[in-house]
Amino acid sequence: MPKYSFNLAFVCLSCLSVLVTSCRNHSVSPSSSRPSTSASPQSTRLPSSLKDPILVPPKRTNPAEQTTPVHDQKPDDGKVESAMARFVDALARRNTEDFLKCFSQKIPFTYIFTLEKPYQKRSVRYAQLAKDLAGKDTDLGWYSTFFDAGPDDSFSRFAENLNGRPWKRVCKDKFVPPDDSANSAVFVIWRKERGTWRVDTVGDPTE
Repeated sequence: MPKYSFNLAFVCLSCLSVLVTSCRNHSVSPSSSRPSTSASPQSTRLPSSLKDPILVPPKRTNPAEQTTPVHDQKPDDGKVESAMARFVDALARRNTEDFLKCFSQKIPFTYIFTLEKPYQKRSVRYAQLAKDLAGKDTDLGWYSTFFDAGPDDSFSRFAENLNGRPWKRVCKDKFVPPDDSANSAVFVIWRKERGTWRVDTVGDPTE
């Protein structure tokens, strides 16, 4: 064999070897080219900030189902003037339930009949007042005294026709009708019981 033929064969073999080695280095295995279908549990878990929140629609209330009087929904500002206003309002509307809220369930109030001297005083317990108001007897009892005395006048007349005018505060915790003097025979005195104003004394000249 001539010398140049041997050299040519050697060069061809060397090129073939380099080509084979290059193909092996750049070959991609089927497993590496295939996208991974398995993922750890953490890779599929969404952050809490990306989760859709559970929206709960607000409960709708029917205004017709509300039984609480509108004036009772106002916050108590702790003032004795506000307590007096609620007392007069309950009298004017002849609302015995709201009227009872002005009295202590533990400590009796004093009722003074002020038509003539010497004044007659009575200590009245809450249970007796509540019983009489529930009975709504227009002839006897405290319902007759405060709300309806039949053909006669009752204490509620002092809460009527005021045209929005409040009772007048004449001393620390004493109130009289707007047109009366400080010495009026009609008055209401308040006391504070555990942070709440309660009726302490009622002066009433009506028969």
